[in-house]
Amino acid sequence: MLLDADDHCPADLGPRLLGRAQAARANTKVGVVLPKVDQAPLAAKFDLHAARANSSSFDKLWREVQNLLLIEWHTVQVSRPPT
Repeated sequence: MLLDADDHCPADLGPRLLGRAQAARANTKVGVVLPKVDQAPLAAKFDLHAARANSSSFDKLWREVQNLLLIEWHTVQVSRPPT
């Protein structure tokens, strides 16, 4: 889930959202990030391909997140009852 904190303080809202998400899905790893207003213009111009090609640490982050997502997807697929 991706959202904007709008007028809320991320330091207050973040932990509350994390607690709610963890309570709703206790068996799933959950993280909450609330970007600041200035992040939207940066994200609009951010070149993921260039970042991965030019920064080994960013590429490592990318691969780790990808692995977490694939593990979660596989877990959901395996635990889903047959239709």
